[in-house]
Amino acid sequence: MTCGFFAAAVTTRAAWEAVPAYPSGERLAEITEAVYPGWPVEGELSADGVLFDVMGRGGLGGHDEDFEYARYDFSPVAMYVPGAYQAWTAETARRLTGAGWKVHDISPTGAIDVATDTMDVTGHRLVASKDGLYLDLEAAANPLDTPAGQFWTSAELTRQPPWWLTATGLAAWIGGGLLAWLVLGWANTRTRSAGGAARATSISALVASLVLLLPATLMGVVAFAAESSLTEPTHQPFWGLSVTWGYGCTWLGAVLLAVALTAAIIARPALSDPAVD
Repeated sequence: MTCGFFAAAVTTRAAWEAVPAYPSGERLAEITEAVYPGWPVEGELSADGVLFDVMGRGGLGGHDEDFEYARYDFSPVAMYVPGAYQAWTAETARRLTGAGWKVHDISPTGAIDVATDTMDVTGHRLVASKDGLYLDLEAAANPLDTPAGQFWTSAELTRQPPWWLTATGLAAWIGGGLLAWLVLGWANTRTRSAGGAARATSISALVASLVLLLPATLMGVVAFAAESSLTEPTHQPFWGLSVTWGYGCTWLGAVLLAVALTAAIIARPALSDPAVD
């Protein structure tokens, strides 16, 4: 299961390169016009590639909680726009539906009063999807800092993982697990025949590596199931937690696993005693 997890992570990450890029040009203009018709709009991608890290670090150095899929954020140039956010959100939902979007939900937003567990509603959130894109739109008017008769709004586009991406990851997980089972079975047979230091080194390194890698694997299983079944896209890849907090243990576990296999490769079968007449 552990080796299958890493096979699925590598394969899925590579497969993301085949997912269509974020829209640009006329197609992007159609989306922004459907959301903010007639308003000057500004927007930008959080990253040029598939993934975003606020510190711009590479994949081998670990990441923090900001490690996530790249997204496209856009909003009106003006900080505040005239009108009531309630009516505007309802009209936007009708406008998006007419443009072919599937509106999933419109929900209230605002601060929660801890004492009464009630929400002070100051805005609405709208979520919709179309052609592999997921739109998360918010409009609100906080009476403390929003001019009367106006509201602020912002929108976020993310890419939904296509079905074939999930299928690719699942196939890699199963294939990687089966391959690891065969390889480790071979290693067990070879070191058992050799005995001595090779056997002890291989078993000790293998057990230690599994102890270090098991937490990342279990988190990956849960995250993969969530990423594959949820309608709303997840912010991080299913293997994100293994590089966010546990990358040190992950790499140490991988090194120990390599040590276990190396011990099996260099092991020499014990010579049998000559037959006695």
